Amino acid sequence: MATHIHSNTPMKRKSKIKYCHKTDPEAQKIYNWEFNFVHTLMNRETISLSKCQEIVNKVCKSFNVPSVLVKDGRGYHCGRFSIRKGKRSIHLPKKWRTNHAVLHEIAHYISDFCDPDNKTGTHGSVFARNAINLYLKYMKIKDPHFSKSPRIFKECFIENTQKMYEIKIAKKNEYPFPSILINSIKLIKDYCNENNTIGTLT
Repeated sequence: MATHIHSNTPMKRKSKIKYCHKTDPEAQKIYNWEFNFVHTLMNRETISLSKCQEIVNKVCKSFNVPSVLVKDGRGYHCGRFSIRKGKRSIHLPKKWRTNHAVLHEIAHYISDFCDPDNKTGTHGSVFARNAINLYLKYMKIKDPHFSKSPRIFKECFIENTQKMYEIKIAKKNEYPFPSILINSIKLIKDYCNENNTIGTLT
């Protein structure tokens, strides 16, 4: 089944985004994986900035965490999740306002809760796990095998990601999303106050 969702994917194409920073060695693998594999499976039409914010709000609500503000990303060459002076935000240039780009940046935001010290790297195993979960749940997949058998498609998706692109994926018990944050509105509010998080509770 794995070849069915990968048969038309040119393996040797590299992402146009080059990222070779020593502190984030997995980044280029992630970009190549998304460029060659993820992009071939989904609808990549651009959406409005307000629609991007709606997606962010919806995902944050599912994690029971404060939403994060989506900003016009003019001046950036690609989408970016940033933390400046304790304030978190997502910046999306016009051509990066797609369902996939929004989910990629949200994965960074969610990963910040799981691995606040960034021990696994910006695009490391924790990010990969969160990104995969978000892509499978929220992105508009156009591959026919997804609608026929979502479970098998998910297994193939993960298998391709791990074996063909050598992406490291953190296990559920590794850097888990803090359950105490999910179960306590008070602690979420405290987290917002301490970190000056932009957004409101959803």
